[in-house]
Amino acid sequence: MMKPTRRAATSNRASSGKTRGRWAASFKGAALLSVAVVVACSSDGDAEPKKLTVTPAANSADFVSPLDATPDPKGDKVYFTAIAADGTPAVFVSAATGGGVTKLASGAPLVAPFGIAISGDGQTLFVADSGADNGEDEEKGAIFTLPISGGTPAVLAGSEKTQPRGLEVLGSTVYFTGREADERVGVMKIGVAGGGRSAVAMGEPFEAPSGITLADDGTIFVADARSQAGSAVYRIASGGAPEVFKDGIGLGYPAGVALSQDGKTLFISGREPGKGTDAVYQVKVSDKSTTLLTDVFGNFEEAAGLHRAKGADVFAWADRSANNSGTVYVLGK
Repeated sequence: MMKPTRRAATSNRASSGKTRGRWAASFKGAALLSVAVVVACSSDGDAEPKKLTVTPAANSADFVSPLDATPDPKGDKVYFTAIAADGTPAVFVSAATGGGVTKLASGAPLVAPFGIAISGDGQTLFVADSGADNGEDEEKGAIFTLPISGGTPAVLAGSEKTQPRGLEVLGSTVYFTGREADERVGVMKIGVAGGGRSAVAMGEPFEAPSGITLADDGTIFVADARSQAGSAVYRIASGGAPEVFKDGIGLGYPAGVALSQDGKTLFISGREPGKGTDAVYQVKVSDKSTTLLTDVFGNFEEAAGLHRAKGADVFAWADRSANNSGTVYVLGK
């Protein structure tokens, strides 16, 4: 097993290539992050969350700087976005148990794939690209769809010019964070087949919303590292307004959030206050009591996206610089 290594935070400037430069610029100083993680959660009522073990699933010369990652519904595979060896933005897949990676798509139309999610049937990937070119002077992004077998990503009609960041799929709907034409940021939704999009919660208190997850009853949790309440996670009840769920925490950017399968624990990918190193906050939804997990990856410095497999307590998580070039991990499997 590869041992975790600590490295200083890196600049977002690309080392070479126009595409890589555009990608780096689209993050406007935010850390590029990603990783695949498998987390075994406790489902015994209010029992304490189980500690996790970390096993690298992917670290190779085929890619650097993995950005966001999502497991398939069973947690057997991990799909992730990263920079390919030739400097182009790309989508990869790896077995959760490790081994080689397969490139599913790279280059145009991808520019800055900020987030990735998967459909409930496990057949379609949804990629939030905040810098996708819409054929105008200003790049304002789009959500792309991609079969799990690979190919050329296709624009999800109706998602153009929204600068999408984080996204998750619940049933026949894609929920995502982004920006509307009036410059308000927040949460929007659109059908998995495209069409008209609608606002869920836009404007205050959001400033830079990224990671998003949903409970089965439609309750939404959104991470925002620069909100009016500071670095915080918000909860939006079905039909309600955003309310602070957990503040006073360190969040990376993009910050990932994911619920356990029973909906009792919220996992937040962030940073340990006062240290800036990686931490996963395990927060009981019932009383907001928190367990801070740092012992398995507390030497890393770029925590990012976090997603759960739809049919299991298996989570994908990412760190751009772990083991020098970035690593996709499986935790607790």
